[in-house]
Amino acid sequence: GKMLFAYQDSNNYAYIKYQNNNISLFDVKNGTANKIKLIDLIRDYNTNVLHTFRLQYRNGITSLYFDGIEKLYNFEYEFKGGKIGYLKNNNFIELGYSAFSNVALGSSDNLAYNDHLSLANAIASA
Repeated sequence: GKMLFAYQDSNNYAYIKYQNNNISLFDVKNGTANKIKLIDLIRDYNTNVLHTFRLQYRNGITSLYFDGIEKLYNFEYEFKGGKIGYLKNNNFIELGYSAFSNVALGSSDNLAYNDHLSLANAIASA
C-alpha cells in the first residue's frame, strides 16, 4: 500500500511506499511518479504486525520516522500542501490509525506561550 500526502489531485501528490525492507519516497507530478528517496532498513521487519510511519514537513524540509526511529532527517525537497490518505492493494489489509497536525519540526514553538515574556505594562523596581 501507499501512504499519500500533499495530494492535490489524482495526477499530483506524493507518497511513501514500504516494500522489500525499503521505504521509498515518491513525488507524482502530472501523472508521472519519480522516486526521490530510498531508505534501506538494516534488518528485516515482520509485515504481519502494524508498523508506524511519521512524516514531518515544514518549509521544504522533511523528516521521516519508522516505528519511532528517525530514518530520514532534514531532507530538502519542496512539497505542496494537500490531503493525506492511503491507496490500498492486496498486500495492504489493515490500517490502525492516522493523524494530522498543522505543526511540525519545531513550528509549535511559535504558538506556545513563553513564560519569559512579561505581560505587565509596567515593572516597579525596589
